[in-house]
Amino acid sequence: MAAWKVLLIAVLGLSCLGLALATLIVPMTLTAGSERWMWLGGLFAGTVCLTTLFILFLRKASVAMR
Repeated sequence: MAAWKVLLIAVLGLSCLGLALATLIVPMTLTAGSERWMWLGGLFAGTVCLTTLFILFLRKASVAMR
């Protein structure tokens, strides 16, 4: 496997983990009412989008290795 693929997998994995943790931590620490839900929605949408891209990339890389 090429080195850039390994680095991309590491970056995508850490980004997904960071967004998932931020989705849990940021809304709990903010004190404003409606702003909390906007942060939660935005971070959750970002987490879902990035995780979907990560899964699609892993599937493509897996098929290419066969």
